[in-house]
Amino acid sequence: MVRICRPRVLEQNICPLPVSRHTFLAISRKLGLPPIFLRAICRLIPMSTRGKSTSNADHDVLILRTNLSLKWQYALAVCYDASNNQTLAVLFGMQGSEIEAVSGSLCKSRVPVGSLPLLVPCLLMDLAMDYVAIDAEQRRTSLTSIRYETGLHGFDRNHSLPLGRIDDSQDDLDLDIITQKLTSLQDACAGIQAVVNTQNRYIACLKEYGSVTQTTDTHEILVRLGYLSDLLDGIQSKISYTAESTQSQVQTMFTFIGQKDMKEQARATEASRRIADDSRTVAILTRRDSTDMRIIAAVTLIFLPATFTTLFSTTFFDFLPGESTSLVSPYIWLYWLVTTILTVIVLSSWALLSRVQKRKIAAAVRRESQRELELSKRYGPAASDAIQQQWERAGQFELRERARGYLGSFMVIDDAARIAPGIHPTSTQGSKLAGFKRPDRIETRDLSPTRSGW
Repeated sequence: MVRICRPRVLEQNICPLPVSRHTFLAISRKLGLPPIFLRAICRLIPMSTRGKSTSNADHDVLILRTNLSLKWQYALAVCYDASNNQTLAVLFGMQGSEIEAVSGSLCKSRVPVGSLPLLVPCLLMDLAMDYVAIDAEQRRTSLTSIRYETGLHGFDRNHSLPLGRIDDSQDDLDLDIITQKLTSLQDACAGIQAVVNTQNRYIACLKEYGSVTQTTDTHEILVRLGYLSDLLDGIQSKISYTAESTQSQVQTMFTFIGQKDMKEQARATEASRRIADDSRTVAILTRRDSTDMRIIAAVTLIFLPATFTTLFSTTFFDFLPGESTSLVSPYIWLYWLVTTILTVIVLSSWALLSRVQKRKIAAAVRRESQRELELSKRYGPAASDAIQQQWERAGQFELRERARGYLGSFMVIDDAARIAPGIHPTSTQGSKLAGFKRPDRIETRDLSPTRSGW
């Protein structure tokens, strides 16, 4: 007699049991099941064991607990009474469709169920192996479709996709999704391998149980177990190939991801180079405009005193002379004297004011360097950089306006480079910090944001 309990409630676990505690204890006493059967049901670990009944030492008991899976997960207990040639079995954890398949197969069996204790376990293994074989083939088909998707199909000469299409700039291929599929496929192969190992242990346990419970139809069951063993070898061979091929595909995907990242980095480098070229062109044009402005300013300063001298309304030239034939006044020297003096004064003032402005900018940059160094010592490099950026945003407009206050501001960067020849004015510290060394002695004062105003 075989007792098949109701379908399980959860998809991935046998528990909770579809019977009450009183019913389960009654079944256990009837079959003489050891307490390990209840532990086998509750645990999520596959196992196979055989022994003697707790109620009668002449009764042989077989307990099977399958892997945790969506399909064909069950807990089976078989008790065989050799004296009466009677088999009692209880089965937990089957789904509705699986119960129908088992019931139909038992009804079609030409051997009485009660006289053959190995029939139910062998039947369950046979039905489960069909599902495992189909699952293994589906995994291999999934791997083949991924190879077609990536162009790594290899041996298929009739396929239209060229080999190595990723190397042909197929950037639309999502390598991350493919890597996830391969990882999931590898995990599924590991699960099928675990099921195969469990079924092999079941076959070994059933053969030992069959040698103890020898009946007239045991030989036929042993032949069936041999077929199942060969089927498991084929499934294991297929799943091993799929797992190894999946692993190689994963490594290849990592290589493709690295190549794709290198291409993106090369594009970014090329874009940076173009930006640098454009910046250099803009700098050259700006320098050219600056030179033109300096020339215009110099010409203006040279001609300004001579033009200003005419404000005296001096008449050093007379193109309509009366009694005298001289066109030039004898006081022409006064014009040149005033012009020369004014020119010297204007150019000297320009040079002096340029020097004063340059010193002011240098002092401002030194104060900025002192603040940066003091912040780095007090708050650490990270906080110093953050506060320094805020200070630069707050003070860069004022400093820029000061630099533009005089015509000599066009020489600020060049003069800064001459002050410290070893530092390029376009360093990471910016043009304001380029040409100035940090002082050895730092003035001690409060540089907190509240007091300093930045």
